Amino acid sequence: MNRTPSQPGRRPPQPPAGHRPPAALPRLHDQADTWAEELERDARRFPDVLPSHALDAARATINELARAQPELIIHGDFHGRNILRADRQPWLAVDPKGYAGDPASDAGTLVKTRALTILTTPDPAKGLHRTLDIFSEAAQLDREHSSIQRRS
Repeated sequence: MNRTPSQPGRRPPQPPAGHRPPAALPRLHDQADTWAEELERDARRFPDVLPSHALDAARATINELARAQPELIIHGDFHGRNILRADRQPWLAVDPKGYAGDPASDAGTLVKTRALTILTTPDPAKGLHRTLDIFSEAAQLDREHSSIQRRS
C-alpha cells in the first residue's frame, strides 16, 4: 500500500498481538521521569530561553505521551549518518541503539540532527515539515503523530 503523509485514518503504531520486544531492551517510558527532571533543571538554569507555553507543551508531552509508549522495537539513533543506500533495500538504517517504544520517537532524533540545516534555511518551518513528511512517509506513520512525538 502506498501511503502518503496526508493519508487520513492512520493510527499510531500498535504491537502485533502477543508481541513483546526482548526484556533487555530499554523502554522509552522508563526515561520519562529523567526527561521531566532534565526539563525542569534546564528551565531553572536557563529561565529566559524558552517561553512558558513551550515549557508547558514539553511537560504535557512527557506526561501524556512519553509515559505511554507502545511495545515496539525502534532504532533509537535514527539520523542521516545511520541511513545508507543498500542493494537489498533502497535504504538501510544501521547502528541502532535499540529501544522499545513508539517509532515516531525516532523523528525527534532525526530533527535534532538536522536542526542547524533546517534553521538556516529561508523557511525553517517548511524545512521542518518536509523532514517530518519524509520520515513519516518512510516509516508509514501519520505526520501529526511524528510531530507530537518529536517534542518528547
